[in-house]
Amino acid sequence: MSASMLASIRLRRRSGRPAACVASLARARVLGALVGIGFAASPAWAEPATPQGARDLTDALARFIGRAPFDKGLITITPQGESYGLDADFDSGKLGFPADGPVIRFGPFHLQLTPQDDGTYAMTSAPAPLFFSFASAGKAPAVRLEERLEGCTATGTFDPKLALFSRSTSGCDRQTLTLRTPVEDIDATFGRIAVQTSAAPAADSVDAHMTADLADLVETVTVKNPLRPTPATVIRAGAAHQDFTVKGLAAGKILEIIALLAGKDMAGGIAALQEGMKSKALAALPLWREISGDMVLNDFSMGTPAGIVRAAAVDEKIRSTGLVPQARYSFGIAVSGLSLPDDLVPDWAKSFVPTQGRLDFEIAGFDLEAMARRVIRDFDATKYPPLPGDLHAALAGLFAQGHPRLHFEQELKASGLDVTGRGDTSIVPAQQGTATISASGLDGLIAAINGSSLPNRQRALLSLAFIKGLAKAGPDGRAVWDVEFDSLARRITVNGQTFGPGKPR
Repeated sequence: MSASMLASIRLRRRSGRPAACVASLARARVLGALVGIGFAASPAWAEPATPQGARDLTDALARFIGRAPFDKGLITITPQGESYGLDADFDSGKLGFPADGPVIRFGPFHLQLTPQDDGTYAMTSAPAPLFFSFASAGKAPAVRLEERLEGCTATGTFDPKLALFSRSTSGCDRQTLTLRTPVEDIDATFGRIAVQTSAAPAADSVDAHMTADLADLVETVTVKNPLRPTPATVIRAGAAHQDFTVKGLAAGKILEIIALLAGKDMAGGIAALQEGMKSKALAALPLWREISGDMVLNDFSMGTPAGIVRAAAVDEKIRSTGLVPQARYSFGIAVSGLSLPDDLVPDWAKSFVPTQGRLDFEIAGFDLEAMARRVIRDFDATKYPPLPGDLHAALAGLFAQGHPRLHFEQELKASGLDVTGRGDTSIVPAQQGTATISASGLDGLIAAINGSSLPNRQRALLSLAFIKGLAKAGPDGRAVWDVEFDSLARRITVNGQTFGPGKPR
């Protein structure tokens, strides 16, 4: 099951979303300029598109993101019928990145912007390819990423009052991704990608929602370890569905930060503006009130040296507060229809191999606002690296001050065995807490091992007999272990029996 978890996380991190999300962010960044320049209030936009209107729009956007993107040809605006065509093709060199800095390319993409009577803007994008690339430089590890998307389209309504699309529908027919790093190479392909978004005002913030569906995910991972060379791992999923919600998003304030940096010379512009950037970053806290995300991978498989591991579904869930004094973060993963290669498990053990499992945990009681304020305070763009070396220790201290706790639940089910557990513990400076574990099917497992040819069979039987002997009978006949543990005192107590060096004498 851990392999499925890791593969699910890997697919999520490198799914078809990155370039599609970059495209959405790029569109939002350009259209976000409307918020700062009062675009909706200008009478020129209610008239048919004209060369003068295109120049006015260019001048208006330049007031917000600077003249450089237009003067260098990265963005052009032209009248096209009753709307304006915006064409963009971003290049880090043309944007003023240092010659020895990272190389970033994104584009080209074309948007058709049509002013509406209610002050919003209809956006359309005809089928076209998209390309994104990144190459590290300098002292950073050598990383090269390329994403190519084909047949990408988009429609939507941009609302300057929200600084977001009130609705949008976008998609691409297919995507390829290549990633090269010192430790691994990744080659991935994806089929159809479909994304829908919506947003609505909420007090002085925005609530936003996104769903995404991806088909035919195939990822090949080659780990570079000359000391222990291993075959490439192939990960597949027939389909993936993602659902993401953010409540209380400070969209306008976040766009103000982006706008402050937009179009500035990256070699020195950030350093010159960092005090203003810091004040805006502080004003944007906690960034959002709550986020939640769910992702389901269907028809999942992963190749291993022993064979193919399969799962009918792998389901991930995350929940998180914003950067608040009493922060909370939870993560859960569930696997169903799990099957291992036939040659990996002997016949006598197959009924005890889990076919479904679940793991959930939540961390609560730490001050993310204080940690964010410390990062903002210590950031210095005039230095390399921009964050001091002692920041990690400072953040660890702030994390510990809140006395955070971890709550966890787990469940493993097989046809012949069922194990569940839940507990709660402190995290720092020591793990002190309780847990309750229960199981059914131990007698069948003991009998199966006793009749098997398992090496060291007697040792396994003795261990199971000891564990069973510590259990108490639950009301439903399950074996139950109530556990107390204290890593500082180096002791553990199971149903009243204490073990470890810290056991009272």
